[in-house]
Amino acid sequence: MTIQPPDTITGLQKGLRLLESFHGGLPRMTVTQAAAAAQLSRTAARRFLLTLKDSGYLDSDGKHYWMTARALRIGDAYLQSARLPKIVQPIVERLGYLAQESATMGILDGDDLIYIARGSATRITSPSLRPGSRVPLYCTAGGRVLLASMTASDARATLQRVAFRPLTPYTRLDMDEVISLLPVIAEQGYATVDREFEVNMRSLSVPLKNPTGAMIGVLSISVNAQKMALEQLVTQCLPLLFESQVLLRDLL
Repeated sequence: MTIQPPDTITGLQKGLRLLESFHGGLPRMTVTQAAAAAQLSRTAARRFLLTLKDSGYLDSDGKHYWMTARALRIGDAYLQSARLPKIVQPIVERLGYLAQESATMGILDGDDLIYIARGSATRITSPSLRPGSRVPLYCTAGGRVLLASMTASDARATLQRVAFRPLTPYTRLDMDEVISLLPVIAEQGYATVDREFEVNMRSLSVPLKNPTGAMIGVLSISVNAQKMALEQLVTQCLPLLFESQVLLRDLL
């Protein structure tokens, strides 16, 4: 059993965990579903749901609960107040403009990659690239860059905690195959993913590190697979990514 620090408010932790349980695959939940998703008793889940509804973060029809727009305040507060999004946003917008494609910056959050900045010039309208979007590590270019920055044992442990799902016909579903790619990614300094996450998308990512060499996140460019071959993506966009990588290094 994990021993909590004496000043920890476990009720707040449980309430936040319940909020995080809502996602695209489960946007509306009953009390029973919420209890299972947040690992709470049914009685506790009901009390948290009613409290969050009373606070305006959830709404309900009496049986199901769903998130309201008020929940956006939490994510927006991070984007508005945190130092990192403010630093990287101008460079990411410049990168998107120069590439005339979709540029993003993401960080590791738990076992996922979450985007915190996006360039303004893009030919891709995928909602998965918006700031705040959470994507898996195993089938995204940025995710594999993050995995390649870990020790082999940490990368394997991370992948063992996630469910490999065939998001497209091209998604690699063999954990050992994904792990075998990581040393090459670490050595060459970039990763590509070809239609594994979305069937019409190719992506290219590089790591973002601060001057001490600590891993901060990833910088990526995504293109429409019908308009640009993978080799063309690397040839045209990798120099732009490396340039932006250098520009950001001393700012992180």
